[in-house]
Amino acid sequence: MINGSTLIKVKASSRQYRRFFTLEEDLTAVRWLPSSKKSSKARLSIRSIREVRPGKNTEVMKNKEIAGTYSEDCIFSVIHSDEFESLDLIALSPEEANIWVTGLNFLIGVNK
Repeated sequence: MINGSTLIKVKASSRQYRRFFTLEEDLTAVRWLPSSKKSSKARLSIRSIREVRPGKNTEVMKNKEIAGTYSEDCIFSVIHSDEFESLDLIALSPEEANIWVTGLNFLIGVNK
């Protein structure tokens, strides 16, 4: 995760963007590039993560366009912040998705 992975970030509008996601070396946040946002906005603190949901478990990921295109094993959502927002992601392989889901779940468990 520190070395990074290309993941597809899915917006509520179902628009999809390929982004390079990395875990910061101090294990406190996930960042992604490129982003048109300020670097502070293209960052998600591990402490703000509420849960990591594998599969098509958010409204965005249940969209027919997304659901019919990608394998459920490659899809996961990071639920974060007090508003329970979702960062919806698609890995390029089930193995890559599993690394992120398992790794993030471990990190949020350590930070509780």
